[in-house]
Amino acid sequence: MLARIFILISLLSTSALAQELAIHAGNLIDPATGTVAKNQIILVKDGKIVDVGPRVQIPQEVEALNLSNAWVMPGLMDAHVHLTYGQSSSAIGFGLLSPYLYESSGLRALRGLKNAEQVLQAGFTTVKDIGNDANYAAIDVRRAIDRGWFAG
Repeated sequence: MLARIFILISLLSTSALAQELAIHAGNLIDPATGTVAKNQIILVKDGKIVDVGPRVQIPQEVEALNLSNAWVMPGLMDAHVHLTYGQSSSAIGFGLLSPYLYESSGLRALRGLKNAEQVLQAGFTTVKDIGNDANYAAIDVRRAIDRGWFAG
């Protein structure tokens, strides 16, 4: 069941899903009110939620995703991540500066894409990268995701 929700998050975050999608949610968590709404329909257009409710009209040509036996919730946020930062195996023992000394910005950007995918699959749809971005590699990660080249 969780895998289906993560797949849904990935689908909604890619530009490949430009058409509409109707999600039949058995249990929809609303953290703003602390409530759970049963049997809701979530209508998504161009990757954005446009309507939610038990009686949302679904246009005939819209694809439907049945999550009537699942729990659906908004994406989580993390306001302190370092997507492009990490220890390289060749630099073990050189301390915190080792990635800067032994890794290119390109490698750090690729790590950032990998980490962005992992946090997305864990349910985080919004993150704030707090530096260590390797000569703007974190910004390039964001640009690649915004252009629809990668899920994020």
